[in-house]
Amino acid sequence: MSSSTDHPVIIAGAGPVGLSLALALQRRGIPAVVLDVRPEIARDPRATTVQPRTLESLAEWGVLDALASRATRVDTLQYWDWRNHSLLAELSYGLIASDTPYPFRLHVPQWELCEVLASRLDEGTVRWRHRVVDLEADDEQVLVDVTHNGVRETLRGQALVGADGVNSTVRRLLDLDLELGERDTFLTCEVDRSIAACFPEGIELGPCAHLFDGESWAIWMQMPDCIRLLFHVPDGTSAQEAMTDRAVWRRTRALIGEAGGETYNFQLFRSRATYHVQQRVVTAFRRGRVFLAGDAAHSAFPVGGMAMNAGIHDAEALAAALDDGSEAALDAWSTIRHAILRDEVMSESSAAHRALSASGLIQRWLRNRQIGELASDPVVAREHLKRLSMLAH
Repeated sequence: MSSSTDHPVIIAGAGPVGLSLALALQRRGIPAVVLDVRPEIARDPRATTVQPRTLESLAEWGVLDALASRATRVDTLQYWDWRNHSLLAELSYGLIASDTPYPFRLHVPQWELCEVLASRLDEGTVRWRHRVVDLEADDEQVLVDVTHNGVRETLRGQALVGADGVNSTVRRLLDLDLELGERDTFLTCEVDRSIAACFPEGIELGPCAHLFDGESWAIWMQMPDCIRLLFHVPDGTSAQEAMTDRAVWRRTRALIGEAGGETYNFQLFRSRATYHVQQRVVTAFRRGRVFLAGDAAHSAFPVGGMAMNAGIHDAEALAAALDDGSEAALDAWSTIRHAILRDEVMSESSAAHRALSASGLIQRWLRNRQIGELASDPVVAREHLKRLSMLAH
């Protein structure tokens, strides 16, 4: 075992949350080291949406312009009764122009956000192929055992932050309990933009559209070079079955209808993945000098990118608390973030999911009527957009 090395803040996980924290700390003059077991940034289809509240943080860190150049700007949200090809509501982000300097959202693959964040970090900040295997903490420091290329070493830091995802090693080592909520399974896939040519004549979807089709639903998101689709996976359907060509075709056929013919060119599908999501929040966001942020601390349904955006907000607030350094500031961060995630983010994520998944004719009729009323009441529509944009947190 090599000798200990000093680092003010050690971060486990080089995803959007860990990299955001490292950049926020760097801009405050606090060095950090980011450890990740992977060889590089993963390019699998994960989160897509960067909300206005998060854009404010990215602007402060000096990376918003770089990210925007890679992204699709979203100025409106659409809600469709897809069975009747009827537009229920189209909401303009201009309604929240008085609430934020960035009244829009961006669609960009999570890996591109990670690349932009990592590009602004000092050389050597991120260490790939480094696995956290153990930790020991007291009131003064944290000792983190790490393996890299078969060599084990101990890093010593003033704080350790677990931003290492749903299956967090740091959370497991702390043996913290989780408050559990609803669970469900989702399918996401990327398809060539040419799929829009298969829509019935006169249908034009905006950059983000929620499509209700009886008991089924889909979210349509325009990305810089493709369309990202998000579907619900019915109960009893395995992940393997949900990702087969036949299953994906059955879901997309509901979107494009008879115009798509009996077959579809699956070479136009770039990637697909399923996600089993258990809504949950850890009972405590810190234990002494060890902290949890992002998916390591909480999970929410993949509607509007709330989980990723909330994790970046964790990082921004934690950087300020670590800069302050007082126990009062660190305790306040833990208490406030726990309350926000439990009482606001998870609640709003569940409500959005229930609206998408409304079952029964009466429930769906009520949902569609409520959405239609949004378009006729700017005050209610503004509050709706503020919640989705996470400006109320």
